[in-house]
Amino acid sequence: MACNQSTYNLGIRNIILGSDRVQKTCIFTKADSADSLDGKYFIIHEPVTNLKHVFWINTSGGSAVDPAIPNSTSHAVAITTGASKFAVATAVQGVIDALAWAVATVSGNEVEVTMVTNGYAYEARDALAALSKTEFNISVAQFGSVQFDAGATNGDITFTVEEQTKEIKSPQTGDFLLAEIRRGANVGASFELKDTSQSSIRRALNFYGQTIVTDDAASEVITGYGSNNLFKSTDDVADQVILRPTDKAKDNDSSEDFTIHKSKLKLGELTMSAENELVLPIEVMGYLDTSKSGFANLFSYGNGSALPTA
Repeated sequence: MACNQSTYNLGIRNIILGSDRVQKTCIFTKADSADSLDGKYFIIHEPVTNLKHVFWINTSGGSAVDPAIPNSTSHAVAITTGASKFAVATAVQGVIDALAWAVATVSGNEVEVTMVTNGYAYEARDALAALSKTEFNISVAQFGSVQFDAGATNGDITFTVEEQTKEIKSPQTGDFLLAEIRRGANVGASFELKDTSQSSIRRALNFYGQTIVTDDAASEVITGYGSNNLFKSTDDVADQVILRPTDKAKDNDSSEDFTIHKSKLKLGELTMSAENELVLPIEVMGYLDTSKSGFANLFSYGNGSALPTA
């Protein structure tokens, strides 16, 4: 006889977070004026390992030396005194592109740095001390990630879809609803993760993108949210979330996946108590993924990776 799927099931699912993708950073350089950039530096971290690299400007007429930031690797960027912003960008690109873990391209005064390896890296940034800042405009265009199973959850996992419509009525039919025109939809999910280790908490906070390693000998790793996030698009941290039946997770069977193709995750209300287990409440807000086919580019059921591109 035929083997049929069960009509009745428990809704136990694993949370598969992220996708395998590289991190991308944009650096807009500025011109040197009478050795104004001499000794100034900025920071880039390698993905996954987060090894710290310092790129310091060495002008031909200046006298600055390697800033020797603790627990980092230094790279001198040699420029001519009075170099234009375009010449500075070319020099920066040349130094970064020579490294094994990054590829850099230059266009005008913009340097685009693409990591070679998939995975998250702490955000590239300017120096922390005012006198050491290059004043380059440095921003992450896309945070890297490696897809992973988020582990055990606490309680239920919710998945919600809300459609927005325009009601169609007519004076001749009073307040009776004749039809509705679809205008869009919102999709979201929420769940609580049991893993509350330091790395898990930091990862949850990194949904907002902000982690620094201080430039002193202590090299403290600090994660949080601040005014540097103002006016930034959340596209840099948007990634996919998959809700996969637990019995299919081991075999990476995606046939019954609920996939939100592009979404922003945020930490919900964190309750710290001496009586209750600490859990990480995560809220998911779905975005329309315009890179995928319009048939299911908000969310999909089934193998979402097979969805054609737009």
